[in-house]
Order: sequence, then C-alpha cells, then structure tokens
Amino acid sequence: KQWYQRRVAITAGGKKGDCKDFTPTDCEVKPKNDNIQTMTGKKVQVRLVGEVKKTWRKFADITWLKNNELWDPQGDGKERFNGFTLRNFQAEDAAIYVGNIFIEMSEEENYKCSVSVTISLKEGSAAIDIENRENFASTQKIGKGLVIVCDVQLTNVDLDNANNPNNVNWYKVNQESGEDTKIEETDAVKINKAKGTYRLWFDSPQLDDSGTYKCEFNQEGVQASTDVSIVWA
Repeated sequence: KQWYQRRVAITAGGKKGDCKDFTPTDCEVKPKNDNIQTMTGKKVQVRLVGEVKKTWRKFADITWLKNNELWDPQGDGKERFNGFTLRNFQAEDAAIYVGNIFIEMSEEENYKCSVSVTISLKEGSAAIDIENRENFASTQKIGKGLVIVCDVQLTNVDLDNANNPNNVNWYKVNQESGEDTKIEETDAVKINKAKGTYRLWFDSPQLDDSGTYKCEFNQEGVQASTDVSIVWA
C-alpha cells in the first residue's frame, strides 16, 4: 500500500541524500460497532475509537471504500473526523465499508490500520389475519352492530405511531370487477384500534353492506393483506 509508505532522510551516520523506507506502526483503531443492522429510513452512525479527539482532528486521514470501491461519505451522508453518518438508510446503502486510516504525528511517528464495518438491512415482514373470522361463518342479523377485528404482527417495522388506526387500510372488494373501494369513516362505520388490533365497526349494517372486506398493511416497504366475507340478512 503505497500511500502508507514514507521516505525519511538519514541525517546522521550516512551520506547526504541517503534515505530509507519508513513503514508506519500499526495503530489500534477499531469500530465501535463492526456489524450494524438497521431498517429503511433510519440514521446510521459509524464511529471509530482508539484515539483521542485531538489526534483524529489534527493528524488522521481516512480513506473509505464501499464494497471495495472508493467511496466518499459526503455523497450519501455526512463525514466525521472519526467515522460517518448515513442520515436516511436505504437498501442500496447495505454494504461492507472499509476505512484505511493513516495517522501522521510527525515525520518519524506514523501509524496505519484498516477497519471494516458491515451494515445490513433488516428485512421487515407482517403477519395479518382476521381475528374473529369464525364469527362470520353464518349469516349476520341486519341492524345488529358488528366489528371486524384485524390482527397485525410486525417484524422489523418501526411505525411512527403504533396506536394510529390508519396504520392499516380497509377496503370493500367488488366481487365482479375485483376492484377495491377504500372505506372511510362515516356515522355508520367507524375505524379504530383497541387492545392491539385494528377494528372496522358497523353500527347498524344493512343488506347492501354484505360483501368481502379487506384489511391491508402497506408501510415501510412491507405489504400484507387478508379478507373476510360477510352476509347480512
């Protein structure tokens, strides 16, 4: 690695102009966390430890590689004197990052080392089901209040507000066209979240409310849905 090499003139015990190769000493820098798993949209901080702030700021130089290609942290985030920050992590940011570090304290006191940090994307998933599906196996009575309970279990998905009933969307499916019509709240239909589940309430359902209802989760790149058919008579 040529950029590690320094040639230091011999000022004593040799002829004028003589020089010798000088190889820096290995340094003891290491990443604070060398295996980072994160989710889309999150801020990722890579920090190196092993030297004091003054040394980092005044004497250190870091060259970064991303999957063996020269990489500039300023392009995708923010470079820091002892690492870098990715402000809005995306799938394409998942990679192996290598930092080549050279610390030049003086002409005769130099240090070098390399560090490696793996940043990977946590894959999100959603399991979704109608919790009270069995209740709708038989015909329901017109005018009697009814609730559809949708249970959503998330893995590696970070919601802004886990209690927001609009984390899922409700649809009525047209059996002939297959098209979905999104359901909005009215005086007769309510949408909320209670006891950890999402709920679609019918205050006084009528014959024309019969049909197939779908509960859908679609956030953070994770999509899942389930439906149930209900007949009122």
